[in-house]
Amino acid sequence: SLHRRRGVRIGRRVFIGTEVFIDDAVPSSVTIEDDVTVIAQSTILGHTYYPAHFHGLLGDEAERDGLRTVIRRGAYLGLRSTVLAGVTVGEYAIVGAGSLVTSDVPAYTMVVGVPAKVVREFGPEDVRVS
Repeated sequence: SLHRRRGVRIGRRVFIGTEVFIDDAVPSSVTIEDDVTVIAQSTILGHTYYPAHFHGLLGDEAERDGLRTVIRRGAYLGLRSTVLAGVTVGEYAIVGAGSLVTSDVPAYTMVVGVPAKVVREFGPEDVRVS
């Protein structure tokens, strides 16, 4: 409920473990849909900030306005995983422990590593939805 009060959009039946960090500056840039599990010490970023001297290399604030990070229905973020700003984790996707998610994760896939890469694909028939 604390994250909801901060402005994070959180669906129903969401589990957020201990010491999970969800964007502190722009929490409203993060959406967590229904039935998501976020295990302890994970990080979900919703915005980026770069000092003005790097804007030529990395872009300025105006170019990054409207950035959204979305964790889709039923996704699972493993222990100490990190999802960077602007990334969508697809429905029922699994992010392995310690993974760094730098780009969108397709639905019904498992990703692991730094940066996270797809290591397994599965289908809706492999997921038991209650």
